[in-house]
Amino acid sequence: MTAQKLKAPLGETDSRSTSFSAKGQQPPRHLLGMALFIGVLLLLSAACAPRGAQPPKPAPLLTEQTPFGPSITLAEMLEQSLRTQYRPPNIDFPVPEQMPDSSSDPRHRSGDYFMEMSREPVTLHVASDVTAFVLGPSAASNGAMQAGEGMADIPEAGLAVGHANGDIHIWSAWPCASLTLPTKAPVTLLTWDGLGPFLGAGNAQGGELHVFDLRHCARVGTVPGQRPLRVAALSASLTWAAVTDSGQRLFVGPVGEPFSNPSNASPVLEQDPMRHVGTLRFPPLALAFSPREGLLQSVDRAGWLLVWTLPELNLLEQVRIPGGPFGAALFHGGHLILRPASDEQESPTPSHDGSNEPLPEGSRRELVVWDIPGSRAVAVEDILPPQHASAMDQNTAWDLLHFFERFSLDAGLLTFLTAREHWLRKLHFGTPRFSVHAADDVGLLRVTEPDQTQRWYQAATGRPTDAPENEPTRLTPLAVAPNGTVSWSGRTYALADPIQTSDGYVLLGRHVPEHRFFLWWIPMEEARTSLDSWNVPDKTDLLPVRGSLLQDSPPTWISLSDHQPLGDMQ
Repeated sequence: MTAQKLKAPLGETDSRSTSFSAKGQQPPRHLLGMALFIGVLLLLSAACAPRGAQPPKPAPLLTEQTPFGPSITLAEMLEQSLRTQYRPPNIDFPVPEQMPDSSSDPRHRSGDYFMEMSREPVTLHVASDVTAFVLGPSAASNGAMQAGEGMADIPEAGLAVGHANGDIHIWSAWPCASLTLPTKAPVTLLTWDGLGPFLGAGNAQGGELHVFDLRHCARVGTVPGQRPLRVAALSASLTWAAVTDSGQRLFVGPVGEPFSNPSNASPVLEQDPMRHVGTLRFPPLALAFSPREGLLQSVDRAGWLLVWTLPELNLLEQVRIPGGPFGAALFHGGHLILRPASDEQESPTPSHDGSNEPLPEGSRRELVVWDIPGSRAVAVEDILPPQHASAMDQNTAWDLLHFFERFSLDAGLLTFLTAREHWLRKLHFGTPRFSVHAADDVGLLRVTEPDQTQRWYQAATGRPTDAPENEPTRLTPLAVAPNGTVSWSGRTYALADPIQTSDGYVLLGRHVPEHRFFLWWIPMEEARTSLDSWNVPDKTDLLPVRGSLLQDSPPTWISLSDHQPLGDMQ
């Protein structure tokens, strides 16, 4: 009986006492004493009697940061990182603050710096102090492709990152955005099949794998271990867990309290929930349960694929996949994608008899695709979607593996390399230096760019051409004016074009194929030509691209804001 229910009898007693007084009658003293005595007995009995309500269910163990706020998907996080770390390109370079006096060398009068703008993949800073990370191949619950405006199409995936202080950050479609290990030890082991909301995390040296439910940010189970762990896997509905320790021993068993679901009980597991199934031949690369939890699959660096049935844990198949050693593996549906280890980073192939098979020097091997049900290698085209497939069909294991390889962890810094190119600005000190030589005997001009690359142009047309097969017999050096013009044999060539003017200075730009530009300021008096004769664009986000070096041939202009591709401009 609750305290609220106890107030009703006391209230009734008080009202009756008041009614006696209202009538001017005094209640007998023995009745007052009896009422008080009964009330005390009721209070004592209510306090000592067991409560009639059912005991509350144990509350989920949440982290100290609860509530975490709204979560964001991996694609949204990468898009935000791109916008924050690489702002939209613009041409707002300041003019030189100090210029040498007129008596100084004219070659050094164009300021003390120049800028380089180039289109190239950029590296995003994802997280710091990272000790482990894992990507779930199908972590989003809505089944839609993730894509951003500034990013190439990103496969449907989620990312979990573990830190040295025990924190775990998650970017996915699940509502949980952050977790913390109960021990707050460094997170060195993460597992996530991506099909369900269950994430496994722990400290490998501690030997325990904690299981979290990303729907509620709650720890729902713990997988014990006897030795330091190396690789782990959880089934989609959290029925099974598999771990390998530092001795390459494989343990399999149910998660949490054993046999909470009688249909999953197996006689071989009744004595010990985590059964030692066997010891793997070589260091494992990946463990995975089938979507319906009827099979457990493992693959190691040498390419040994082992398949067990559940719950009996009978070895169903063992086959060595050719093409090893392998550096990375991904189970996806009925296929296993393996990336061969690089020659520089990986050791020779360990063969079944213990000897080493050295990798052919200089070879670069393709990804290996293994059809698990058919037990055969298949071509990449067999797992790629047809050309007429919709965007939702493009989420293939091939795309996922290449997407995962763009993440890199080095000295605690997790980075991501974009697939699409973006504009970058790079500062160079000094002045851009060109050199031009004329090859009289073949009618060519050789231009050495500020980055010291060389290109050849036809002297008659000013258009780019291939380098001559035979070295010219004579190369005549030509003077390059401060405004980037060169004169030879009655023709004037323009290596650079004016982009804008400001405070008595002119900003010149030189296009270097394919996606690079060099920009620098020169004083207006060094332009050596009338400002009216220049074709300076009105907009401030345009860059010149020359199809010909002849000064009379006007350049074409591309816009930075429109993200127009330059193509193969030579």
